[in-house]
Order: sequence, then C-alpha cells, then structure tokens
Amino acid sequence: MMLSDVLLAVDMTLDPDTANPWLVVSADRKCVTDGNVERKVPNNAERFDVAPCVLSREPISKGRTYWEVGVSGKTAWDLGVARKSVNRKGLVTLSPQDGYWAVCLRGGTEYRACDRESLLLALKTLPQKIGIYVDYDKDRQRLFRIPREQLEDQCLRLQEENTLLKQHSRTQEQKLRRLSTKLLRLRQGPPSAGRDGELEDTIQELEARVATLESQKGALQSKLSLAKQHILDLGVRTHNRPRTGRGVDGDGGVRRAAQTAPARCGISSLDDTRGDIDRLSTIIETQQGRVAELELTAQSLRETLRGKEKEIEGIVKDLRKQQADGHRLIIKDNVDVIKLQKQLSEKSTSLLVLQEKFGALQEAYENQLEEGQRSLKESQGALLGKVEELSEQLKQEKQRVITLEGQLNTASLSLQALGELQERVSDLEGEKNLLKNSYDSLLESTMSIQNHQEGQHEKIDKTSEQFREERWREEVQRLEERLEEERRARKMLEQEKEQMTHENDQIQKEKERDRDMVMFLREKHDCLEREVLQHRQEVTSLQEKLDSVTKEFDMSVEDLSETLLQIKAFRMQRETQGMMCFLKTDEKLEDTSRDLTAVQASYAETALELQKTRDLLLLQHRLNADLQNEMKTITEKFEREREENRRRAGEKDKLLKSRSLQISNLQAQLKEFAYSPRNYKQTIPLQYTWTGLEQESVHPTAEGAIITHLRGGESLLEIHLTGATFTPLGLRLMGQGTGDHQGVATFCTYGFLDFETLSTSLISGGQPNYGFTSHYALSEFDLEKLRVQGGSITVELHQGLGGVQFMTRGKARISLMGAVQRRGERMKNRTNITGAEGEVIGILEFWVCLHPQVELTEPQMERATSRTAVRHTRGSEWAHGQPEEIYDYGVGIPNELEVVLERCVGLNTRWPGLLPDAYLTYRLYDLPPHSTPIIQCCVDPVFGDSASYPLAVTTDVLEYLNVGNLWVYVFDDSERQTPPTYLAKTPIPLRALAAGRPIRGDYVLRDPAGNPRGMVRATLRWKYPFQSPEAPSRQKDGAEKERMVPSAEVSQRPIAKPRLRPPPDHEAKTTDTHPSMSIKTPQRSSIKPSQSPSIQITELTSYHQKPRLAQPSRHVTEPQ
Repeated sequence: MMLSDVLLAVDMTLDPDTANPWLVVSADRKCVTDGNVERKVPNNAERFDVAPCVLSREPISKGRTYWEVGVSGKTAWDLGVARKSVNRKGLVTLSPQDGYWAVCLRGGTEYRACDRESLLLALKTLPQKIGIYVDYDKDRQRLFRIPREQLEDQCLRLQEENTLLKQHSRTQEQKLRRLSTKLLRLRQGPPSAGRDGELEDTIQELEARVATLESQKGALQSKLSLAKQHILDLGVRTHNRPRTGRGVDGDGGVRRAAQTAPARCGISSLDDTRGDIDRLSTIIETQQGRVAELELTAQSLRETLRGKEKEIEGIVKDLRKQQADGHRLIIKDNVDVIKLQKQLSEKSTSLLVLQEKFGALQEAYENQLEEGQRSLKESQGALLGKVEELSEQLKQEKQRVITLEGQLNTASLSLQALGELQERVSDLEGEKNLLKNSYDSLLESTMSIQNHQEGQHEKIDKTSEQFREERWREEVQRLEERLEEERRARKMLEQEKEQMTHENDQIQKEKERDRDMVMFLREKHDCLEREVLQHRQEVTSLQEKLDSVTKEFDMSVEDLSETLLQIKAFRMQRETQGMMCFLKTDEKLEDTSRDLTAVQASYAETALELQKTRDLLLLQHRLNADLQNEMKTITEKFEREREENRRRAGEKDKLLKSRSLQISNLQAQLKEFAYSPRNYKQTIPLQYTWTGLEQESVHPTAEGAIITHLRGGESLLEIHLTGATFTPLGLRLMGQGTGDHQGVATFCTYGFLDFETLSTSLISGGQPNYGFTSHYALSEFDLEKLRVQGGSITVELHQGLGGVQFMTRGKARISLMGAVQRRGERMKNRTNITGAEGEVIGILEFWVCLHPQVELTEPQMERATSRTAVRHTRGSEWAHGQPEEIYDYGVGIPNELEVVLERCVGLNTRWPGLLPDAYLTYRLYDLPPHSTPIIQCCVDPVFGDSASYPLAVTTDVLEYLNVGNLWVYVFDDSERQTPPTYLAKTPIPLRALAAGRPIRGDYVLRDPAGNPRGMVRATLRWKYPFQSPEAPSRQKDGAEKERMVPSAEVSQRPIAKPRLRPPPDHEAKTTDTHPSMSIKTPQRSSIKPSQSPSIQITELTSYHQKPRLAQPSRHVTEPQ
C-alpha cells in the first residue's frame, strides 16, 4: 500500500510506534510492507501486537479530510479510519461497532465493506487508487473511487436491495402480525385449571419465535435505513458532481481525480471556508497543467499506436493462415482417431463377450469345485465327529471295565476271606470236638473221686456246655449269613461281568462298522481324485488340440475374435436370406461358391471356438495352480501358528507351574516361619503390607520381611484393617459435598492403650481396600490393662475433603477379647460403622491375632550387654550429616564400607510438567542418616555421592547384612513440606556384602502407591578384604569373663519408645537395640491424614539408666 501519490493538501504519514512487529515502515513513512520476520521492538500501549495494522501520525479531530492511497498490483489490503481508543492488543474485528470504518480486498477481485456481516461490493474494473473522505462533524466515513460508472452501478444495486428488503420486511411483518394475534388469542382465552403441557409448550415456542422475528425486523429496519441513507448520499454525489476534469478521458474510460473531494461529492462551496477555496484553486491550476501534459503524451501515444496496429494486422494475417493449416491437419487427425475409436469399440465389445463367457465358465467350475470340497469336508467332519464319539465311548467303556475289574478283585478278595472264615469255622469245630473229648475223659477220671458232688457238677457242666453250644451256634449262623451275602455279591459281579463283555462285543462291532465306513469314504475320496485326474487329462488333450489348430492356421487370439464376429454377421445374413428364400418360391438354388464360403466360415468358427476353449483351460489351469499354492502357504502358515501357540502354551504352563510351586513353597515357609512355636521365642515377622490394588505393582525384594526381637514375657498383637463396604445411605451422606459417590476418599484412625493414634492410607471408592496392619508389643501389665478397659478399640472413619481437610463420618468398635482368649489364631470378623445419629453407613472388615509370649533366652541377655558405642558427633542436621564418628562394637574385625550413589534416571514429580529438585537419603544399620547434594530441575540427576563407614564386622552386623536391606529414599526439595514426604524409595539387598562380594546395579524407585518413578544406580563394596567374625562360643566365653570383673556399669535393658511411623530405612528392623537409643514415655500424638506416609529419621543418643521393674510397652507399625 503506497501513500506517495497523495493528491490533497493533507500530507498523511505512518506512525512506526503503532506498526505490528511483522510490518516495516519506510524511511519517509509513506509506505508499509510485510517484513516476513518479527522485529524486536518495544511492546508499548499504542502498538498492534497481533493484528497486522498501522495508524497515521496525524489524527483527524475536525472538519473534512480527503486523501488517496495507491493500491495497484495488490491482491489483499484493508483501508479505512479508526478511533483513537480502539483496542490494539489481541485479535481485532474491523466493524463500526468496534471503532473501525474500512473496506478490504481479498483474493485479488473480492471487495467488501467491513462490518459484522461484510457487504460484497460489485466492481467492473479494478481500481488503481482508493479515495477516502472523512466528515468528522457528521461522524461519517466515505470511501469511493473516481469512476462514475461504479457509483451508478452501486446505486442501482442498492435500489434493488432496498426493494428486496422492503418486500422481506413486509412478509416478516405479516408473519409477526399473525403470530401476535394467535398469541393474544391464547393469552386472552378463559383460564382453565387443567391446562395441558402441550399448549404451554406451543405458547413458549411462539413467544420465542416472536422475539426472534422482532429482532430480525429491527435488524432489517436498520439495514433499510442505512441503505436509504447510502442511496441519498450517492444521489447527492451524482446530481451535484461537476463536469471539470473530463478533458481527454471524457469518452467513458477510467478517469483520474482532477479536483478535490468536496467538489466530487457535490458539497456546496458556500459551506467551505475561504482557506478551502484558496487551496482548491491552487489544486485546480496544478491539475490543469498536468492535464495539458497528459494530452500531449496521449497524442504521441496515438501516433505510435497507429503504427503498431498496422504491424499487428500483418502479423495477424500470417497467424490466421497458419491457424487454418493447423485446423486442416487437426481435422485429418480427428478423422483418423474416429476410425480408430470405432475399431477399438468393436474390439472391446468382442472382448466383453469373451470375458462374459469366461466368467460364466469360471463360476460354473468354481461352484462345482466348492460343492465337491464342501461335500468332502462335510463327510470328513461327520466321520471325524463319529470317530471322536466312538473314542469317547471306548474310553468310558474302558473306565467301566476297569471299575468292574476292581469290583471283581474286591469280590475275589472277599471270597478268599470267606474261605478263610470257613476254614477257621472248621478249625473251631475240630477244637470244639477235641475239647469235648478231653472234657469227657476228664469227667470220667474225676467221677470216682467226686461222687458226692456229681449232681452239682453235672448241672454246672450242662449249663456251661449249653451256653458254649449256643454261642458257637450263633457264631456259625453269622458266618453262614455272611457267606450267603458274599455268594450273592459274587453272582451279581458275574452278571455285571457278562453284561460288560456283551457291551464290549457291541462296541467292537460298532468299531468294525466305523472302520468299514472309513474305508468306504476313503474309496469315495480315491474315486473323486481319479475323476479329477481324468478331467485334467481331458483338459490337456483339449489344449493339445487347440495348439495344433493354432499352429495349422497361424492365427492370434485377436484375429480369431475378428473372424468369429465376421462369421456371426455372415450367419445372421444367411438366416435373413433363408427366410426371404422361403417366401420366394421362384428363387434358384445357391451357387457352389456360396457353399464353399459357408464351409470355410464354419471351419474358421470351429477353429476359433477351439482356440477360445484352449485359452480358457490354460487360464483355469493357472488359476488352479495358484489356488493350490495359496492353499499350501495358508496350511503351512496355520501349522506354524499352531506350533507356535503350542510352544507358547507349553512355556506358559511351565511358567505357571514354576510360579505355583514357588508360591506354594513361599506360603509353606511363611506359615512355618510365622506360626511355628520355635520362632516365637526369637523373632516375630512384621510384614510390610500393601493395599490390594498395590500388591501387583510392588517391587519384590529379597528377604523382604521386617524382623523385630521381643523381650521375654511380651506378646505381639496384630490388628489388620482389610477394608470397608459403604451402604447406599453412607454413600449419599459422603457424596453430598462432592457430588461423586464413587470418588469418595476415606481413611481410618484408631488408638490403642497409651500408644499413638494410627492412620490408614487415603483410599477412593465405594469399597475401599485399606490393607493396613499395626503391631503392638504388649507386656502382662498391658494385657491386664486391656482386660480392665473392656478389651476393645474404637476406629473412626474420616472423609478427605482435599488437602489436609477431612470430616469424621462414623465410628466402629473392634473387640480384642476373642484374640486374647484364643492366642495364636487369626480372628476375622466384621463390625458396623455407625454415623452421628446411630445410622449404619458401612461395614468394616478386620482380623486380630495375639501371638504367644516370648521367653527371654541367654543370647538375648548377652546381646543386650555385648556392645557399647562411643560416638563423637558434630551436631549437624539430620538430612546433611556426614559420618565422622569412630564406632566400637566390642569384639569384631575392623573394616570400612563404601556406599556410592551415582545417578538417577527418569525421575518425575507428583505434578506433571514440573521438574524435581531431587536428593537421596539413606540410613545404614543404626548410623546417622546420610543425604546427597540437591540437584535442581533435573529429570536425570547425577549425584556422584560417595560415603565411607568404618564398621567392625560382628555377629550382629553379619546378621543385619544377611536379612536386611538398604532403603534409599528420593525427596523433592521443591515441595517444602514439614516433615518432608519422600517421592519414591527402593530396597537394596545386602546379602552379598555378608559374603564379601560388592553390590552394583540399577534399582527401580517406587512411590508409596507402588508405581515406578525412575531408577537409581548404586554401588556398595568393602574397602578391605572381608573376614567373617569369630565363633559365638568365644564371644560367650569373653562375655562370662567380663561378668566376673567388677565394674561400675550396670547392664541396661533397652526400652523402645512408641513411634508414629518407622524410619524410612528398613535396616534398623529390630527392637533389640544397643544402649545408645533414646528413651521416652509413651504419649499420644495427633495425626493428619495424607496420601503418602511421612518419613521421620531420628538421631540416636547414648544414655545410661537403671533398669526398671515395669517396662513400657513397645509399638512398631508399618506404613501401608
């Protein structure tokens, strides 16, 4: 857009401070172009930042102003004026309502007046300049170009639009009147109590429609008023337009502006001031001089134009001759092309006929082949199904035979037992006879001695003998009845055996019939194969015949098709001639030449048919070969896939078997380790439990159990909260605040005796699975106190409201008396969760287990006094302390352990899109915690942290290395929480260090929910060669000698304090600590629910204190 051709006195220049950064203003501030590069300019309040616009430096504040802008050669532009208060930031809408009066060009030919609904401007010629006239006093902008024809066309078009708008407004008014009368009738009708809903809906629709029509009417009236005003303005301009400036271009061509804008627009000179008159007179003089110059240049151009026209006439004659010659050649070529097209159409018709025949033949062959294959498949399927049924029947009969054989064996065994019983009866009868004979002999020998007692002895003997005989008779009767039963059972078994043999014979006969059927089907299949071979031989013979025919005639397929068409045409002609000959009785016989041509035509037709048959058979043979190859490839692929599936299934079965065997072994070990009586005297396992949703994502660790040592006379109490199920009433109560019944987040808290209050994890859902387990070490005093207090605890249910806010919804009572009465058993139960008004809002599932007491053993007594620690600390913070102390663990081999944390990979924060300020923290054995430097805003931080720990390798250290893990925690320093909450953690098994081997590897970091958060690379190694400690017997002897030496030190028994949560490292897993641990009385502490458990790492301090008679209970919990 150029401003160099300004014709009026107003010198308009551009303001670079308002130009868009992508626009470049020239040095003279008359031209603006697109720089294609965004310039670095200050973003002041006057500059357009998004819209590609620029304003002038001279504001228009009064009077009338006119200027022109050159737009020749441009395909798109926007021109106009704008208010000073328009919005210059963001997107801009060019409309008078937004403070812009402008016209635009799009696509090189589309001119529009910019408004909310842009108006298309119809122009016959493309303007070279655009004149802009602004009347500030009337608050009106006029944009026009110099030619009069355009204004006349626009006036006519606006008049037509005006008439159309009037008609449309009349129709809309009529519709509006009809709708308003209908609405008035509906409103003024008698009020009825039972007014139906459909009438009300129609009234509402009519009201909405009336409102829309009124709005359309207002818009149309506004457009009509604008159009009328525009017509009046154009009428004033065309009526009062002066005749000056027509001079040379008065013949209706494109005229340039030769006067001021007020004169063109027909504005009266009486309204102008005297200064405007002087200015216009000077402009007229300059324009008249310029018109004279233009007339001279136009005369010279006419002369040159006449010469050029003569030259062009000669050139046009030559071109016309050349064009005529070219047209002749093109006509000849078109004639040849038409002939070729006719030939091509004939050939295409013949080809279509051949294709139709071939398609029909192919479909028939395919249908026949499909029917044969389908019948063959059906017969094979039926045969296979019958074979499978027979095999299943055979298996059933075999099983039945096996069962009958077992029954027969049992019957034979019973018969053998019956025979043995019969032999035993016979032996008993023989013994009876012997006893009777011996008794008779004894009686005869004693008759002479005991004559005086004969009567009494005879009575006694008779009674005893009668009693024995009755007893034997009863026994014989029982044996005979049993024998009869066995005989009956034997007969039944024999009958069943005969029946089974008969059924077996029938099965054999059915098998023979099936074999005959299979042989018949095979013979049928062989017959079908022979028929297929016969058809193939016929095809080959036909192909040979066709080859011989083609060799004899030496013709191609195209020639044969042409001859076939000729033969068909000849036959049609012969038939018509034959009909005519039949009607004519006096016609003579055909001559011999016609017979000869007919014979030749029939011979050629037969040859052509044979050639076509040969081609079709060849094509069919190729298709059959391709289909067979494809069938082979498909079958091979199916076999490969089946073998692969079998192999995968076998591998999965092996893997499942190995997993099930491993699971069964681990379950057996866990049961033996948890419930074996010998383990209660030493250690009780505390499992690091997870919720049900997190069990699948937890990273398995070697020796993952956390071990604690109980003192003598103490018992371990486990309380596990499995989960809860809310009633519909509870879900409605908890969903009132959030509106989402399924997204309710809840957690539970409970306290026990003097221990601190515990909290489960925050779980969402209508059936939350908490999976939270707490462990309490109870003494006899604690158990007695539990019995006195009623033997139950109260669990409170809370609903999380976001952040640290929550609301208590209900309570539940858990009874512990069943676990106290039945020690060692896990007591599962459910209890109702009641609300504030006594309503049941859910059911809580839990189990409680009280393990037997642990007796104090000598190794535990010795372990409590075998170590002393002399520690020199510097008093540094827990998170940044460096181990510079010297540790003395009694008898042990001194060595030094190096721990190197190299880097982390793939860390991500809790909030997506943020980078963590990460640092690592761990705690080795019972040494102070160690932290790495903070690496800010890095996903893959490189720490390169190395720490060295001097350790004396004792039996305790060796036991810790065998069963313990080094837990490495990742913290995000940007979260600024107190106490800090870890981002992720990972365990590093230390068993390899117990054998003297170094540890190096990448370990997966997991958040409290068990989801992976990245990886950490760590290295642990001994600085000096590793040596195992001395035998425990030597330590025992040394300890006994130390007891003999009098000393002022009194052996202290360690007392553990109740803790809210364990330290983040799970290496300090035993409560059997040395005397350097601090002692505090158990106190209750308030808690806050949180999604992830907070980490507390406490500093250990040495102390000495006299032993107490009653020790406080110890409590160790594990976060879930």
